[in-house]
Amino acid sequence: MIIGWEGSSEEDIPSNVTVLPKLEQLLDYYQRSRSYAQLSLSEGFGCALVEAMFCGCVPVVNAIGAMPGIVADVGVVVRAERGEELVLGLRQAASHFRPEISGEVVIHAQRIYPIRLRGERILALLQTLIFKSKI
Repeated sequence: MIIGWEGSSEEDIPSNVTVLPKLEQLLDYYQRSRSYAQLSLSEGFGCALVEAMFCGCVPVVNAIGAMPGIVADVGVVVRAERGEELVLGLRQAASHFRPEISGEVVIHAQRIYPIRLRGERILALLQTLIFKSKI
């Protein structure tokens, strides 16, 4: 499944691939998926990547930006511009999926982005915004 397709034509897409437009709500798709591929050619942090990891999706990422560090040893890092390497990485994520690996992905995401830390960052951001609005 490809979500967020912005290509000009879907005629070259294989019949076993579902293509959906860009969606705002992805939680249901993450929860039904075994893996998640974020193959951006330029990427900062990758919030969608971490959201998918919290749902147990085995991540496959392009070897750019912060993404390899985010997935660490619980995901697959590829150079997306190298087609053969990309295919192998996607197959690896699909063929090695087991519930315990999914659990390791969730534990990793919780360890590097614990709820306490996320709450603290949100509160700090809100305090900054509130303070700026009073000036």
